[in-house]
Amino acid sequence: MPFVYLLRHAKALKHGDTDHARKLSEKGESQALALSTWLVQSGVTFDQVIVSHSARTMETLELLDLDSKISIEPKAYNASAQTLGEFIRESGAQESVLVIAHNPGVSDLCQRAGYGLELRTGELVILECPTSISEFSPETCDVVGNY
Repeated sequence: MPFVYLLRHAKALKHGDTDHARKLSEKGESQALALSTWLVQSGVTFDQVIVSHSARTMETLELLDLDSKISIEPKAYNASAQTLGEFIRESGAQESVLVIAHNPGVSDLCQRAGYGLELRTGELVILECPTSISEFSPETCDVVGNY
């Protein structure tokens, strides 16, 4: 079965020239590096990574050091759950896709799959889906883990 991984970007600085330009804090850098280690140790790989083009999501992606096809999506910046779902369905991924984006969209998508909490910065939720990723619907997926 295919997997969808939903990641709220790592912790950002409180201030920047604009919200879009806020970079990761030291804590955020540590969060992303720890997640990178966990992904390697767990043997997790992705067919496709979809990432918002904000500074904090791009830095999170860089620190994860993934060997995956990457799609930078400007419309993923503060996107709704519905928009993120469209990106997932259109990703072309077969086995696994990672989305690195923002709240409230990421949390809303996870909650539609039954995850009861709002995602903290740097939190990853893993969904296992009964159909192909091109038919992704969070309501049909099971939450099978988080980091």
